[in-house]
Amino acid sequence: MRFLCRVCGKLGCGCIPPEFWRTPEVEEAVIRNDAAAVIRLARRDIEVSQDALARASGLAQSTISAIERGTPIKSPEKNRTALRRLGASLPEPRASPAPAAAPEAQTLRGLALGYDLPGDGPVRPHSQLQRAVDQLVADRLNSR
Repeated sequence: MRFLCRVCGKLGCGCIPPEFWRTPEVEEAVIRNDAAAVIRLARRDIEVSQDALARASGLAQSTISAIERGTPIKSPEKNRTALRRLGASLPEPRASPAPAAAPEAQTLRGLALGYDLPGDGPVRPHSQLQRAVDQLVADRLNSR
């Protein structure tokens, strides 16, 4: 397929036409959050250079070359960023709601936090702490 860019009017500019995103292979790759597959499909189906894809996706040209050799993009965030910059319509990730804790669990959690993290108690002034440390060091050095 050869597409003229609707944004800049050039052939092979790095802008991805809307028709590309509607192909089944590309839609599946976007659902999987697989920017590498989208880039391989773009290089196969659209006359676009590695350099143009690199500029459009925010990835290095060497990364585009590695992707064409089969290297995946391992970072989910880098995948999402590259897809978004290329023009993919990505659904926002849904946060799973935290299950509501039972009142008994909240009580136990409060007790555990109090046990694990007791209050500081009285705080001594710096001069008293320094004297105490000096005494501990002296006791250690004098012991055998």
